[in-house]
Amino acid sequence: YGAAIEVFGLFTLPALVAKDRALADQLFPIHEVLGLAFAVVVTVHIGAALFHGMIKRDGVLQRML
Repeated sequence: YGAAIEVFGLFTLPALVAKDRALADQLFPIHEVLGLAFAVVVTVHIGAALFHGMIKRDGVLQRML
């Protein structure tokens, strides 16, 4: 979208590319899939940690903490 990126209100990064609607339309679905995939990986990782800590009780969660 050619917009600057604000980072937690600390500073602003300039736009990496000029405004290009066609490019944005191509990249948005990729961005969406990667975001969902990342959320799934984080969720599975948390679930596995809880599984080791609450069901198997094998000490893996304690070692991670």
